[in-house]
Amino acid sequence: DMRKHVVRNLLETEESYVNSLRILYETYYKPLKRPENHVVCEPRLVDEMFFQIPQILQHHEKFFENVHDCFENWDPEFVKIGDVFIQSFNKDMLLESYTSYIKNFLNAREAVTIATQAKSAFKLFLEQCQRENRDKQGLSDLMIKPVQRIPRYELIIKDLLKHTSEEHADRASLLIAQREIHALSMQMNKGEKEAEAAERHARLLQDIEQIIEGCMGVSTFILVHLCLWKSGNKKDRSLWLFSDLLMCTTSKKGRSGSLRRSSMNFDRVMVDFSNKYKFLWKFPLEDVELLKGSTGPNRQATEKQLQQLRSDHETLTQMEKLSTEISTSHLLLDEALKDLLIQTSQKINEKQQMTLHGIGPPGRLEIGISTPDGMKMFQFEFPSEDNKTQFEVLFWSAKKNFSPQKSRWDPAFMKAIPISKTRNGMQFSCSAPNVETSPGTREVWVCNTDGYVGQICFLSIEPETLPTQCITVCNSKICCIAQVSTFPLIPSSFLPRGFGFDNPSSSLPEEQDDSGNTTSQVLRSKHHHGLLHTPDTQDISSGTTGDGSFYEHGGRVPTNSLMHALLGSGAWKKDSDGSTLHGSLEDLLSDTTSPIIKHPPLAGKYSMGGKALANHGSMWLGTEDGKIKVYSTAESIKGNKQCVQLTHNASVHCILHHDGQVFVALSNGDLIIYFRDLVTGQWDFDNKKSISLGTSPNPITKMLVVNEKELWCGCQNQIIILDMKSHNVKSFFPASQDNKRQIFCMESCGFGVWVALDRRSQIKLYHSVTHDLLTDVDVSQPVSKMLASCDAIIRQHKAACLRITALMVCKDLLWVGTSAGVVLTMALPNITASTSLLSLPIIPQGLPYGHTGHVRFITSVDATERDPHPSRGSRRSSSSKRRSSSTSTSSQTRANTIIISGGDGYEDFRMSSGSEAAGREDSTNHLLLWKT
Repeated sequence: DMRKHVVRNLLETEESYVNSLRILYETYYKPLKRPENHVVCEPRLVDEMFFQIPQILQHHEKFFENVHDCFENWDPEFVKIGDVFIQSFNKDMLLESYTSYIKNFLNAREAVTIATQAKSAFKLFLEQCQRENRDKQGLSDLMIKPVQRIPRYELIIKDLLKHTSEEHADRASLLIAQREIHALSMQMNKGEKEAEAAERHARLLQDIEQIIEGCMGVSTFILVHLCLWKSGNKKDRSLWLFSDLLMCTTSKKGRSGSLRRSSMNFDRVMVDFSNKYKFLWKFPLEDVELLKGSTGPNRQATEKQLQQLRSDHETLTQMEKLSTEISTSHLLLDEALKDLLIQTSQKINEKQQMTLHGIGPPGRLEIGISTPDGMKMFQFEFPSEDNKTQFEVLFWSAKKNFSPQKSRWDPAFMKAIPISKTRNGMQFSCSAPNVETSPGTREVWVCNTDGYVGQICFLSIEPETLPTQCITVCNSKICCIAQVSTFPLIPSSFLPRGFGFDNPSSSLPEEQDDSGNTTSQVLRSKHHHGLLHTPDTQDISSGTTGDGSFYEHGGRVPTNSLMHALLGSGAWKKDSDGSTLHGSLEDLLSDTTSPIIKHPPLAGKYSMGGKALANHGSMWLGTEDGKIKVYSTAESIKGNKQCVQLTHNASVHCILHHDGQVFVALSNGDLIIYFRDLVTGQWDFDNKKSISLGTSPNPITKMLVVNEKELWCGCQNQIIILDMKSHNVKSFFPASQDNKRQIFCMESCGFGVWVALDRRSQIKLYHSVTHDLLTDVDVSQPVSKMLASCDAIIRQHKAACLRITALMVCKDLLWVGTSAGVVLTMALPNITASTSLLSLPIIPQGLPYGHTGHVRFITSVDATERDPHPSRGSRRSSSSKRRSSSTSTSSQTRANTIIISGGDGYEDFRMSSGSEAAGREDSTNHLLLWKT
């Protein structure tokens, strides 16, 4: 009976396999897990080595018993060995155990290597176990057996099907078992190939370490190139590229040997084992940059600039020829054209020199290494341009694939845009994207100021990214800017009958508690550290008087009587200490039984401006002289005609819009709130709400909306948290124990809030619910690494004055601007409501392009990118295009986010300080654009 013969073969091989699993479990795993053997190998490494072995052994012991029973009770007609396979291999637990073992196999092999290198006692333990093994099999031989076992079951089932007739009762079960095991076998084959490749590569690394004197601890090998090192006399060198480092060695004839092919996918790469090598240096790939001679973005940008300059020169030459045909006097025009031609020619010569110096001889490549002592430069010449190109391609691939944060996409640098100064001393101060424009005309408003004049530069994003115009809007410094979007209005049918919401601010007045103190007085009395002061009985800055009423723009209204007359007592609550709290918006809308009085229409000083902005977005500009200029984004401001100009008695530090409210922080410590009518969309500028949170020396420096419910205010070294609806203080906590520090930047994402203090290079991450400090990230080291190519004096000065100047969250990244001009990104960690400690450290990554001076702001705007190669099917008649514009647009465009940093100058940190281009545009303000 051939079927019984196949089953006997299955029984014998299964017994051998189960014995191997028992050796792994009984001889290796259990002894190493005993407490007295923890000195031999760490328990965590033991769990990594023998992951899923106990579970797999348990399954196969049961499977062996079932196969043994079938063989002992063999009946050619009725024994169904297929059912035994299905019962054993159709279980989710077994499939999961094998799948997990395959995924962890390389980690298990690495754990063995780590344990062997860490402790010699473990190496002796492995040797002893191998001697005691009857078949003299080592640990690696036993660990590979679960990977090899499953494919052999598929072969056994094929033999059984071969000798099982179509009418046999076991055939259907065997076919089902074949499908189940085939699916698992495919995964095992893939894992086996990876394991074999890892084994070959491990042997290759051992051979490399043997032929290179002084080389130890290298990782994944990629390629090696023989090249010349240019330092005085040319010397032979070999560059070894690994997955995480670059190594340089000398090359000399030392012994006879052979060429061996690398085990990686690069079949053309050969290792010459006939040579003897001597180790010189190695550096991590993250510290290595390809500079002159590289075909990277910097060289391409230079060639593009050279092409544009040549085009400009041709245009100027034509203009000079045409000017001779002018009959009137044109002496000034001739002089201007002559000067422009001379300047353009000089720039063309400079760019040509840069290009020629960058190209150099064929195969030349300059490599920069960032070290604590600065940038080290190495020049190499490859045998050919092809060899150099191959090295560059594999270098960039390795650097991208094996970076510390390889799970995220790095932003792609687009270009640097210089912004000419119309006055000396003009610097960027702030910016905001204007997204409420017609499709395809997105723009960013960039504010310039010299302390005496404020200007707006308009940066067009679509259809092309370029500055369009720059206009002067005020005779003061622009401190802040914020876009106020069109508010989704509430239909009047959703409101209770007779509900009037023409004056939102008067429906939320400052109320008194039982002691006669107003809300502002309660806020002041509850805080310490000198942050909030206690006013007299009559305090003009808080907008209150001694008779328990409040006034705004000269109007006086009794607080308690108006509160109860308008809303009754149903929408107001008492706190535990007896003080009155504002009711929520839901309470106001649901309290239909209270005697609500209809508010009169808006008729104040700013009523026309409030109506003009109804149902429109707007831009709010805050100035140092206490003015807020409000522009409608639906109209052009080329003529500098703002809709409304609001005046305050102190400088405007910060403006924040959220949910129909605009919060304004003044330099005297006041928080001003403007309201929008929920029904008509009109702004009530005449009736604002004022809350005093700080003092003149310690005002609110930054505001942030957190989780849509809270307003976080940075006031000196304290973070004060207000409820977004009632505007009551919920809590506060210090961001620093040093009360001389001020909160300079804040940004939030989910349950995390990032906070940066002035004159500090650290960024603190707080939990938005528990207010616990989750981590503290210092950017000094990554900034120093980016500045390695700078002059030593400049590098020391920037390091001594380093501080955080800008924060922004975009696309799962935290963007960080620094006073050194370096822009960094950090991958946002996963924070849940219960997170109290981060599992992994946050590693800032410096971008190769930045500013010479301070990063003044970082902002982002969404844009659409058209497909440069639309499908032929999209070419239709004009009428057809109009009918299907929405579908054709979506098929030929894709959404991108453009990140913009504004700062002093433009710097390519990959270039050395001795480069001709270094320092050329230090004094020119630049906008740097990235795309994600």
